[in-house]
Amino acid sequence: MPLLRPTTRPLTGLSTSRWPRQVTGGPLACALWTCVIWCCVRPSSAGEPVLWQGVEPSGRRHPVVLACPPGGQPSLESRNTAAPRKLDSYQRLEVPPAARVYPPRQGDRWVHFLTGETCPLAVSRLTPSGLEGIPTGGAPVTIPWDALAAVAQPATETELQLFTAEAEELIGPPPLRAQPGAAWSGEQSFVVPPESDLPLLTTVEQISEGGVSLSWLDVEPNRSHAGSGEWSLELVFAEGDSTQTVRLLMGGDAQELAVRSDAEGTLDVREVPHRDGWRHLRVQWNSRRLVALVDNEILATGAVPKFPWTQLRVRSGGGGGGTNRPEVRLDDLRLFRSVAALPLPARQGERTGLWLGTGDVLYQPDLVERFLNGDPPGGRVPQRDWGFVRGVIPQDTSVAPTPPPLEGWWVRLDWQPRYGERWEEPGHIRGILLEVTEATLVLRHPWLGMLTLPLDSIARLTPLWQGRLRELDPLVHHLGNNTRPGWQVPTPEGKSLQWAVDLGTEDLRGPNLGLALTVRELEPTGGIWARQGAFHEDLAQGGLLTELWINDQRVTDLNHWLDRPATADEPARLWIPLEKRLLKVGSNRFELRQKPSVRKQTEFDDLEVWDLSWEQPVEAREGGSSTARPLPAPG
Repeated sequence: MPLLRPTTRPLTGLSTSRWPRQVTGGPLACALWTCVIWCCVRPSSAGEPVLWQGVEPSGRRHPVVLACPPGGQPSLESRNTAAPRKLDSYQRLEVPPAARVYPPRQGDRWVHFLTGETCPLAVSRLTPSGLEGIPTGGAPVTIPWDALAAVAQPATETELQLFTAEAEELIGPPPLRAQPGAAWSGEQSFVVPPESDLPLLTTVEQISEGGVSLSWLDVEPNRSHAGSGEWSLELVFAEGDSTQTVRLLMGGDAQELAVRSDAEGTLDVREVPHRDGWRHLRVQWNSRRLVALVDNEILATGAVPKFPWTQLRVRSGGGGGGTNRPEVRLDDLRLFRSVAALPLPARQGERTGLWLGTGDVLYQPDLVERFLNGDPPGGRVPQRDWGFVRGVIPQDTSVAPTPPPLEGWWVRLDWQPRYGERWEEPGHIRGILLEVTEATLVLRHPWLGMLTLPLDSIARLTPLWQGRLRELDPLVHHLGNNTRPGWQVPTPEGKSLQWAVDLGTEDLRGPNLGLALTVRELEPTGGIWARQGAFHEDLAQGGLLTELWINDQRVTDLNHWLDRPATADEPARLWIPLEKRLLKVGSNRFELRQKPSVRKQTEFDDLEVWDLSWEQPVEAREGGSSTARPLPAPG
């Protein structure tokens, strides 16, 4: 078997539009709870509401039914007398794991908003007014180009080995013989002789994140017309003299496919029966989890062996019966490595760049136009032809467009990762919850409009608050005096930021008014963290604070509203209540001012702040440090 060699050759006969998306689940360590919930929340029959897993802030879980009729407010039907019935009593609601997975639509790319939200969008074209496309579950929209941080392809895969049985496309000799006859994607298929123990794919490299796929001719057992005999595929994970094996039982007398593992932990194996005809297997793993899929259905999920993958073997028995055919037919053997997700590069003023898979940004306008609009104009560019491109980074702007205000129950939806993408990458969106049925959820998003989303496209729902939101400035700003490579805005903009905010009578309606913003790399002044933080001595003496001023009057400092440090991995969303006497109808000046270090007057705290918005909740939120909580971790 030859060593691995990269190739850009597309997988013959397997269109990416046929591949299903991945599904994540809860940690397998919580096996008991998962088993109980799974028994309760298996896909229900038509017309029955789906049970969600409601997680209280304390960590207690309750099965609940989420309902939100058109024009009504979200409500919960608890299946436990001790469970709260208010939506905002729960830290999050988790959608039951789906029994099946589905392929992404062709043309989908991920749009990253300046606010940090991410959504799949079937891009149509880039026009002078914005990016046209159709979001998942929605109608055609045009998103202002300046409202986006990036338009990215799903995390790509690097083809390492590919074997097809068509002689003109064969990339090196596989350890099998090709034979004319029925095949998945061509005129020939590989044949595994009886009593075989062969390496299909092997490498001396360590592949800690990647996968293998192939097609095989399946047969139902106990059928007189055809039998495949017993045979299996083995994924070998090894390091030094230590090995662990995941064995997939693909043929034999059993009515269903099976998976076994000698690694620590257990596999969650689903019931996938045999069926006559060609079928597709894909096994994908990363540092935490392994997923095996057959066609559009999950076969097994579980903890990945602790060693890197090194080999895929096939073992074929002798048939076990006079009517059995002891040959195994395979096609399109493929090994790939998943390309790691890259942090978004900083936007550059007056330049739109092509974001490469290496992390670099290439500034060539003709390539940007071809990537988004197709070549020739109006045509679609297959994703595989742009494997070297991660996406497009729009040019930086001093002012970003903002959508009209929306009012209702605000929630955050975390996307269920789709098959073929990195499990931790999909992201989230925020919007107004309008309706929940047994199969779908309806959400209104400020830019994407009305979205009707299948429940199995959602990993979790986080209740936020009820009321009116008006976005003021989604841009990321860097306060401080030091350059920070790797930040969204590496160069500081100074020690203060100002916004001129026009407030109307509608903005001053209601008893609860407040300013919301997201911060990272900011230290708290209260609680246990104030005595442990990097700047606790300075902060205790009033130094290194970031203060909020409105109409030249000091209101508060942001540090006071944190209950723990806002870090790069866990930024914090703050809501600061404001009194009406500080505000006026018409122009108001909002300002963030920094105070220097007590020990060194030329030093200021460096932090990033973004997603400034005006929020008017129906019910007052608690004051003090409990108001600010770090954002839920994505995925």
